[in-house]
Amino acid sequence: MGEPQDRGQILEIIAATLKEVDPNLGEIPEHAVLSGANAVVDSIGFVNFLVSLEQALDQRVDLASVFIEQSEVDPADSPFRTVASLTDWIADMLDA
Repeated sequence: MGEPQDRGQILEIIAATLKEVDPNLGEIPEHAVLSGANAVVDSIGFVNFLVSLEQALDQRVDLASVFIEQSEVDPADSPFRTVASLTDWIADMLDA
């Protein structure tokens, strides 16, 4: 799929990956919740989403190990909380 060039492209990759995990999802807004209460996918779907997203980003960001590291963080500060927070986090990781 190529390397994401900007936040908009990363957002498109996240939305497309969520729709691969659950084809019944409609429009995916940036405020969509990814983990916890009111998440757009269940816990199994979330794990599948992370694996698929990592593959879509060509292994540039090791989301699985970062997710494990984030387990100690306050859920309100997790980059996996919403589509927007994950998009921003990935953009920062790719810029680093």
